[in-house]
Amino acid sequence: MRYECQSVIHRRGASFRPAWAVMAAACWLAAFAPPAAAEEEATVEAMRRAWAERRAKIESLYCEIALEEYTLVDPSAERLQDPFAPPEPPSPKAEPTLTLEGNVRFWIAGEKMALRLDPTERDPVHSSIGPATRREMTFDGTLAKDLDYSDLLNMGSIAREPWLSHEISPKMLLRGVSEALGIWLSIDPIVGLEATGMVGLDRAGIDSSPMTIKRSWTDDAGDRYLEINIPSMVPHRENSVHVNVTRGYLPVRVERKRDGQTTTLVTLEYTEDPELGWRIAEWTDSLSNLDYPPDTTRYRTVERFEVNRPIADEVFELPFPEGTHVHELVGEDEVAFAYYVAGTGGVVNPISEAEYGVFRESEPVGDKRSTGRLFMAVALAVFAICCMFVLVRRRRRR
Repeated sequence: MRYECQSVIHRRGASFRPAWAVMAAACWLAAFAPPAAAEEEATVEAMRRAWAERRAKIESLYCEIALEEYTLVDPSAERLQDPFAPPEPPSPKAEPTLTLEGNVRFWIAGEKMALRLDPTERDPVHSSIGPATRREMTFDGTLAKDLDYSDLLNMGSIAREPWLSHEISPKMLLRGVSEALGIWLSIDPIVGLEATGMVGLDRAGIDSSPMTIKRSWTDDAGDRYLEINIPSMVPHRENSVHVNVTRGYLPVRVERKRDGQTTTLVTLEYTEDPELGWRIAEWTDSLSNLDYPPDTTRYRTVERFEVNRPIADEVFELPFPEGTHVHELVGEDEVAFAYYVAGTGGVVNPISEAEYGVFRESEPVGDKRSTGRLFMAVALAVFAICCMFVLVRRRRRR
């Protein structure tokens, strides 16, 4: 009897183990499996609606941002700075080096935008943008203007609304500036994702990119998250966005991959805000050299954030200094440019494409023109005094 009893107990235990394993697996799959199609579509629609409502709250915005850029640099060897050369893995001796820092000011008022960048060079050879220059960009609702200051030659550009036939929108030029990427992702995620190339907007500014939910989870603080997959039109590319559902679907991580390797990674941190609930506090974006670890990492800290405060119209105006070489995007049926040198009082002097960007001593250029004129005036004054001194001495000798 004892043997039979043990035998029965043994069989029952054996029969229940697979059942418990199946139930545990089912629970695990249910926890991590994507929601049903209808529920998924409703969730994505709720996310888009939350993004639109957040943008609608912002009539104007002013931000001040501190920028630091670090690049992997081997102090014992110079790396070849050729974007068309085959990629090379970072040297084992490479270490993060501060290559650029600066301050950014950013304004939005309705459709108008403006950005001012004041960089400080640390290592221009290895910086991602090369030698740093002061830069201003504006969009006044019709014209997008860009001005790069230089000691030798200021360079400017102009693009005009409405959309040209080749579908280049002037407002997109300023939206795509990396110095404001985290701001756009936090206040208007669709525009921010457009800047990263993950979605495309039509002429009405509407995004129709399909989005699916890859997974969902809850962190230790109780906040719920979703990983959103956005299919890429480019083969072997993957796009994903992590959003905090609890905080109104705010993006916290944006990642682009190529053949499974991360090429772009943006992470965002938020802080509480009395008007928006949450606003961007800092963000980091890392750019990798194709198949290798990130070569460049930029840290942005938002030091000032003002919503719905009056902004003067002059902020969105950008007059080109005298001597600035300008190229303007023109043409209705094809891409074409007009080239000229900015003069005084809005006068322009047309030049050829070959002359554009060529420094000439005869032109007032860059930030040195005032110094040059002052030096010339002083030199002429000294020369005149010397001449008078010589004449006086000759008369006295007579």
